[in-house]
Amino acid sequence: MSRLVRTTSQRLLPSSASGYTSLVPGAGEPEVLRADMGGDPGALTPGSGRTLLRLLHVTDMHVMDAGSPARSDWVETRASERKWLPLLHMARPHDLLANWGSVAFGRAIAEHHEPADLVIFTGDNIDNAQRNELDAYLAIAGGGDFSFPYEGPQRSTWAADTRSAGSEYRTPDGLWPFWLPDGGVADRFRSSHSFPTVPGLIDAAAASVTMSGVGVPWISVMGNHDVMRQGTVFTTAELEAIATGNWRALGAPVGFDPDDPIGLYLKDPTLFSSGHPRFEVNAVPGRRAITSAEFIRAHIEKGAGGFGSNDSPDYTVDREPVRIILLDTNHPTGHYQGSVGLTQLAWLDDRLREWVGRPVVVASHHGSVALENTFGDPVPTDRRLAADMEEVLLRYGNVVAWLVGHRHVNRIRPLANPDRSKPGLWEITTASVIDYPCQIRSVAIVEGADGSIGVHTESLDHDAHVPNARNLDATSLAAWHREIAFNTERLHSGRESGREGRPGDRNAFLALPPR
Repeated sequence: MSRLVRTTSQRLLPSSASGYTSLVPGAGEPEVLRADMGGDPGALTPGSGRTLLRLLHVTDMHVMDAGSPARSDWVETRASERKWLPLLHMARPHDLLANWGSVAFGRAIAEHHEPADLVIFTGDNIDNAQRNELDAYLAIAGGGDFSFPYEGPQRSTWAADTRSAGSEYRTPDGLWPFWLPDGGVADRFRSSHSFPTVPGLIDAAAASVTMSGVGVPWISVMGNHDVMRQGTVFTTAELEAIATGNWRALGAPVGFDPDDPIGLYLKDPTLFSSGHPRFEVNAVPGRRAITSAEFIRAHIEKGAGGFGSNDSPDYTVDREPVRIILLDTNHPTGHYQGSVGLTQLAWLDDRLREWVGRPVVVASHHGSVALENTFGDPVPTDRRLAADMEEVLLRYGNVVAWLVGHRHVNRIRPLANPDRSKPGLWEITTASVIDYPCQIRSVAIVEGADGSIGVHTESLDHDAHVPNARNLDATSLAAWHREIAFNTERLHSGRESGREGRPGDRNAFLALPPR
């Protein structure tokens, strides 16, 4: 049986201050009372406030076919060069295991004993805009089966074959640049950073899984990875041929060193998936890219709430007295950052005006920091950025919370209303499932004892925290995912992860003045 674990009751902490480490249960942390914009957070606490709506916010699961030929794992070998940073990460050591973290949360939500009225998935539900990934995500949310056999550079056989062929595909110290869980060829993660050898892990991660669904109503909004290859570019016929074909490139084209990697990727992504050496793989038709319309129709067919039959990605869900508004913030000409259209802002204004005097929750993939996309030649003239979005959200003083993902961090930001006669709102960014801290968030809309409307939020873990190298079942795989994700973050940052946020970004009562 799986369960959700409140970080107010227990936090997972590294067992050592440096180097590769396991995660062990530690004491929970107290909730923070936040009154950044006025109001009394004490009026929201149990025994004082009345809960109007209980949500679970899940974001950036990146359900993934890690063996897809449309992925460009080799880009990670260029990570030390600043110009490549906008294209990272195209491969993480824990990608192989990421789906099992999502499985653990799906099962924990279904078996959780406390009430949740609705689950909101705010984008990057899948990783590479593929139909087989979409089917797997829908299985986690709504029930079904899936599996992802893996063929790629984390296979020791690939590393051995490449070495025997005399390839120079190596780090400067001669090590294989990817973590090889099965061992064999020396790789930089095991040799230099003490990552474990776990024989059989790749095959175990590829096992078929059966899901019953989350067990409560659920709704979704699109992120950039849901409809763009590598979350960055809309697909091309040439890239589709590679994605569904029977070979996979392990490296870059000979002499490939563009001055502007992301600019070139946006122009011709096939260059990044057509280098050498190449390995023969099994062709999978389900690796074809999906469109926004297909994403929406698949949700309707699966029984998700919200989406209508007109293929619009923007919609409302009313749970009296709270209205939830979901908005697609993907940029129409590509790139991973977001924007919002003038037509969307007018539609948003109408939906907010209809609900004046009652609380509203808005959900989108991109938040204020990421609504900055001006890509395009010519640049689309009907797109607007964060300031315009915020102005509409604050216009009527009825938006309590804006739930976003994309950044893979826990952050809670107060947005004060320039019209001091109206309350502001809380922008709540939730960490990803794929990257550490591998968490979801509960969000309760609460009516305070003083008549105010505020938010009570907690960060939640799943309860799989002990990886077992000898018993690679679903629980162990989810635990391995989180442990490898933590150590990858420690390795990349050289310190403890900042993705968890401060205590007030995790567990808090978020007050607003009475309306």
